[in-house]
Amino acid sequence: MSFMRVTEVLHHQKNAISVGSRVSVEKDAYIATGVVSYIEGDILEIELPQSKVYKPGDPVKLTVYSANGFLILPSSVIAKDHGVLIVLNPPENQRLSTRRQFPRIDVSDTGRLRSLRWSADGEDKLGEPTSIDVRNVSLGGIGFTLPSDLGMRAMMIADVELDINGGVPCRIEIARKQTTEEGETYFGARFLDIESDHLNALRGYILRMQIKHRAKQRLEEPTAM
Repeated sequence: MSFMRVTEVLHHQKNAISVGSRVSVEKDAYIATGVVSYIEGDILEIELPQSKVYKPGDPVKLTVYSANGFLILPSSVIAKDHGVLIVLNPPENQRLSTRRQFPRIDVSDTGRLRSLRWSADGEDKLGEPTSIDVRNVSLGGIGFTLPSDLGMRAMMIADVELDINGGVPCRIEIARKQTTEEGETYFGARFLDIESDHLNALRGYILRMQIKHRAKQRLEEPTAM
């Protein structure tokens, strides 16, 4: 019997999944129970001694228990480690959550600023394309630095290409700027326009970086004596 109908989301509680929640992970006829240890954006980490039974790509059914009841959600395995299973944080759970809509991931990447305007059809104030250093990224926007501000101000519109997955072109709106301790100018910007295939590429990139950062974080966490 298959339990993986997309429409099968049973809200016996209104609370989102949280760290410390007890959750069972069902694959085919096999069920194991663990505890949620981390949630951020698209990833949900479960401490699960039987993690070796699962493999990336497996569709699973999550049953999450709390004092208020339980919640059943479809998901899939995206990574595993010793005693840890990482699954996709279901969109239904993300809608219940009060956490930041688009978590920012710190990165060290590059890109190019190709135009800079006060409006989408306004005069280009940039001239020559300029390299940028991408410091953080989310599905909502990016943070980047420049050696100088190039006259860039909040609410200006820029066309940028990120050096991710062979190139991700996008249009952004500058939201804020500040000077870093190193004397560089930092800009925060939100996406105005990005094609769906490039957005999917960006989502995959963010997911990989989240998994990488979380693996490093687990290694740095103190172990219980």
